Amino acid sequence: MSVTSEAAVLRAERRSLYTYMFTMLGLAVLGFAVYAITRVSATQLDGVISLINAAAAFIAARLAITSTQPADVENPYGRLALENFYALFRSLMILGVVIVGLITNLVKVIDYVITRRGSEPDFGLAAIYTAVCVVICLGLKWNHERNNRSINGASALLKVEATAAKMEAFISGGICASLILVAVLPEGTFLTSERFNIKDIA
Repeated sequence: MSVTSEAAVLRAERRSLYTYMFTMLGLAVLGFAVYAITRVSATQLDGVISLINAAAAFIAARLAITSTQPADVENPYGRLALENFYALFRSLMILGVVIVGLITNLVKVIDYVITRRGSEPDFGLAAIYTAVCVVICLGLKWNHERNNRSINGASALLKVEATAAKMEAFISGGICASLILVAVLPEGTFLTSERFNIKDIA
């Protein structure tokens, strides 16, 4: 790869990653604000994932610079292998968030089953927030892919981040669909009775 093409790859990566980072920071703040208003835990999880995505984009932008530096005594084959470590690190971060979210919410469900105490959150605002997240994340995925196409698909980092943006869109979309489904459940069914109301723990 020539110096010029390496510079073009670096410019495309940084442009795409910084756009992603600042957008994810905005979504994280919005997610925490929506959680404070609605008390829908899923929006808090969405905010945490957005925050992790922002941090990962910052790390990836720094890695983009490091990985293009020439080979030296300590790195005789260059530093491109760092991108593979980053992909592993990125996957483990998301896995960790999902596990923590699963455990936290499982504890809440068990507590509700034992105490039967809970209150229905504001699903409407939470559903709107998650729907907006879906649209924005799909836009970010498109932006990563567009920037990668401009350099003939040379960036492994942008491929990873495009996949991460798609996964964030799927997570937000799943949350949105679940919230809408629960919100439209009629009262008085076996899922929404006085003894057990799934809306209190949804």
